[in-house]
Amino acid sequence: MADALPRIVYITTNAMSLRFLAGQIGYMRERGFRVSVVASPPCEKEGTVDVYRQLIDCDGAEMISEVMSREMDPWQDCQSLARITRHLRRLSPSIVNAGTPKAGLLGMLAARIVNTPIRLYTLRGLRLETCAGVKRRILWGAERAASCCAHRVICVSHSLRDAYVAEGLTEPEKTVTLGQGASNGIDLE
Repeated sequence: MADALPRIVYITTNAMSLRFLAGQIGYMRERGFRVSVVASPPCEKEGTVDVYRQLIDCDGAEMISEVMSREMDPWQDCQSLARITRHLRRLSPSIVNAGTPKAGLLGMLAARIVNTPIRLYTLRGLRLETCAGVKRRILWGAERAASCCAHRVICVSHSLRDAYVAEGLTEPEKTVTLGQGASNGIDLE
């Protein structure tokens, strides 16, 4: 019976970013989804062990530890992409929601490779705004690739959406901003 339930997979580079999922996982489970989270392993020093425990014990998420380098590292990134693709092929999700620049790129590419029906890229910031030269061009290409693989780009603010579209990273029709802007959805109750 559990296999008949749709699955959503959240992907984030840094385990610290899991805090943005507070409440979302339980909400999705209550609505009949199996929930998996792919993220960097927990780290005592960063204080992410408790976040992992919360997501597993209270929210019921299946946690999959996957090392993703935040910085550009072509060899490591290719290895991470291959592993994430294998995870998604095994899980066969209905929805993939990836956030953070590196997880957005790797998660959206992997979801596209396995042809996930619904691919969402949650945009919480635009790292390339603080870069120049070749690094900026590389980051622009990575953002463009992530948005091209996504069905929707969820922007956490209208100003971020405007900047993303102005950079030519996606079409305005592909973006959505919840309410006046939110990083973790909107509680209507």
